[in-house]
Amino acid sequence: MDLNTQIVIYLFIYFTFIVWYSIFISRKQSKEDFLISSRNRNWFSIWMSKYATSIWAAWFITYTAYIYEFGLGVFSVVIWYIVAMFILAFYIAPKLHKISKKEKFLKIWDIVFFKTKSKLVESISNISSTLILFVWLLVVVVWWANLISYFGILSYEVSLLSILAVVWVYLYFIWYKWVVTTDILQSSIIVLVLFVVSYYLFNKSDLTILADVEFKEISIWTAVGFLIYGIFSTFSFIDRYQLMFSWADEKNIKRWFLFVVPLMLFTVLLLLIVWFFVKNEIAGLDPSFVFLKAIELYVPQTFIPIAMVMFFAAVMSSIDSYIYWISSHINFLKIKDKIKNVRINALITVILSFIFAYFIRNIIDITVFAAGFSLILSIPMIYLFWGKNFETKQKGVSRFIFSFIFSIIGLIVWISIFWLTPTIALFPILFGGIGLFINLEKINNA
Repeated sequence: MDLNTQIVIYLFIYFTFIVWYSIFISRKQSKEDFLISSRNRNWFSIWMSKYATSIWAAWFITYTAYIYEFGLGVFSVVIWYIVAMFILAFYIAPKLHKISKKEKFLKIWDIVFFKTKSKLVESISNISSTLILFVWLLVVVVWWANLISYFGILSYEVSLLSILAVVWVYLYFIWYKWVVTTDILQSSIIVLVLFVVSYYLFNKSDLTILADVEFKEISIWTAVGFLIYGIFSTFSFIDRYQLMFSWADEKNIKRWFLFVVPLMLFTVLLLLIVWFFVKNEIAGLDPSFVFLKAIELYVPQTFIPIAMVMFFAAVMSSIDSYIYWISSHINFLKIKDKIKNVRINALITVILSFIFAYFIRNIIDITVFAAGFSLILSIPMIYLFWGKNFETKQKGVSRFIFSFIFSIIGLIVWISIFWLTPTIALFPILFGGIGLFINLEKINNA
């Protein structure tokens, strides 16, 4: 039996199992389980879930690809991302945790409305944060389809249809509790596959050649672009806030941070080593397939199809997370039943993502645009949390709106002049900061 046939069989078994399991455990879940996992997540589940959404499966493709292109400069993304996680865990989360339980926050717009009391600003944050995640959903879906078609298992179109259909079916029953559960599963898979590949790599390779590693020089502006994205992007994402709403207490928040950071750094270091050895063995390899090629090169033949399917399963777990976050943040059809609303929204999201992914297949352009677009909400959200008296002090509506508008203008200006480059992060943050200086409330009161 050839490798592709084995992968198809194992994928079918995995798909069948998760659909059956989601139906099985859905019989005992409550409405709170469905929507926010009962707000009782401990540090371990949050640790694994946050690791999964930080070092998600597609990072094993993008990170190795970026190392190939930019070398050690990519580390600035990780380092400053950790700084952002520190701010989130020790500055923002303690402010938000208690009030989120009291006010029953479920979504990012709950925070925005609480701080501004503006329906307009609430709608802006809701729509923009949902669109940000939709673009990242496209990134993962397009990656999945390209990977499956690369191995000749299924065509690009059939790959798109199969993964989206399976994810929608099992999410129909279980939702947020399953999203967190699959994040834990994804984290375990990522760590296991990475350790297996690294173990066999270290046994087969001469590690002394690492001392002779030479990396391509990058411009200071590219490094700055990575830095800005690393520290600011995290504040735009829906999942960061929903995880904070589901934490059991502040102790679990801080414990999560202390455990997830070392694991992230260790993962990045191992990916760097994997990239170097694969590049030395195969010249001219498409950098997007470095990690998958490492599985083929270093894992024993018997375990290759299992490792491949585990990796694909981890990618799929990222897809279900994005679909949930998007579906739980929109209500264009004005459906009062929250569970029915997210189920219908999920179907709409799946259909739209299939249409966009069918026509837009350039993964590099999508990824760079997603990185820049992710920053349009960063400065406005940081503005809401900045300062003392979070629970009582209201924030200016005009500052938020103009910061958001200027961030979009900055993104458009950059793309118009420089197109899609890693330094795309510069203008949305710079322009967004300028927008904070426009305070119409103060002018009107003068």
